[in-house]
Amino acid sequence: MVAYRIGDETILILTGRSDEMEHFYKLNDIGAFVWDRIDGKRTIADLAADVSCSFDAGLPQIKSDLSEFFQHLQKVGAIRILIRKNSSDSG
Repeated sequence: MVAYRIGDETILILTGRSDEMEHFYKLNDIGAFVWDRIDGKRTIADLAADVSCSFDAGLPQIKSDLSEFFQHLQKVGAIRILIRKNSSDSG
């Protein structure tokens, strides 16, 4: 998977899939904003709060949209969603 920023657009190119085809995804402004912040440390709630502060949208709608966005990215192999254990769960 490769991400390119061309001007003000972000393009994801997924390669090496089992069907041997390349898949191109053009991200909208919010998708690009979120993509730039995916670092393996921020949670979906953290990213939703970031979006809420930067764009004019309600938090419940943002959380719903991000959940759908991440599920799609995971389905196409662009990301892996990790479930974190609470520190109180270990031990």
